[in-house]
Amino acid sequence: MNLKQAKDRILETSSIARRIYGVKLTLRNGPTDASRWFLFNREKLKYSIKFNHTGLVLDMGSYLGEYTEVILKNNPQLTFWLYEPISEFFSVCANKFHNKENIVVHQKAVSADGRKFKMQIDGLRSRQKSVNFSEGVTIDSISIQEIFDSISEIQLVKMNIEGMEYECLEQLIRTNSLIKAKYLLIQFHNFEKDSENMRDLLQKKMAKDFENIYSYEWMWELWMRKGE
Repeated sequence: MNLKQAKDRILETSSIARRIYGVKLTLRNGPTDASRWFLFNREKLKYSIKFNHTGLVLDMGSYLGEYTEVILKNNPQLTFWLYEPISEFFSVCANKFHNKENIVVHQKAVSADGRKFKMQIDGLRSRQKSVNFSEGVTIDSISIQEIFDSISEIQLVKMNIEGMEYECLEQLIRTNSLIKAKYLLIQFHNFEKDSENMRDLLQKKMAKDFENIYSYEWMWELWMRKGE
C-alpha cells in the first residue's frame, strides 16, 4: 500500500480524520454537502442498510474492498460480486477475500456496453479519460445489462464508477432492469459541465420506482425500492 492509498484508507476508516477533513472543507468552501458529510461523520450511513438474511451485493468500483469488508462482518450470509478494473486495486481485493467462497472479485469496470476505454489512475480520484485518449491505462469493462440479466434479485447496488454511473443507470432504466435492486447506493461525479443536469434527470426517473433515503450532493445517496 502506497502513501496515497494509506491516506485514503485513513479517511475511509477514521472518524477523527473525516471530521478534520470536514473542517478543512468548510473553511475552504463554506458549508456544503461534502463538508457536512465529513464533518458530521455521515460515512456511517453507508453501513446502516438493513439487509435480508441472504442476497447479492454488487460492489461496483470496490477500490481496496473496504466497503465489502465492513458489510461482510455484520452480514456474513450475503454474496458479494466486486468489480474493480485497476490491477493494483483488484489485487488487493483478490488477496483480501481469497478464502471467502461468497465473494467473487472481477477485474472489470462496469459500463453500459462493455467497451474498452482509457482511465487515468489516481487512487480514489481515478477517472475515465475524456481527452487525450492516447494517455492512461486501457481498461476492460462488462456491460451492466449483462450483469443484471444474469440475476433476478439484488439486495444492494453500490456504485462508485467515476462518471460512468450516468450511462449505466440510463441503460437499466431504459430496460426496466433497475427495479431488480432493493437498494441503490450511488456516488454521482461532477466531471462534466452538464453533470448536474444529467444527475437531476436520472433522479427524477429513479423516483418512479425508488424512494430517496438520503442525498449528499456529489458524495453519496441511498435509494430504496418502493414497497419494501
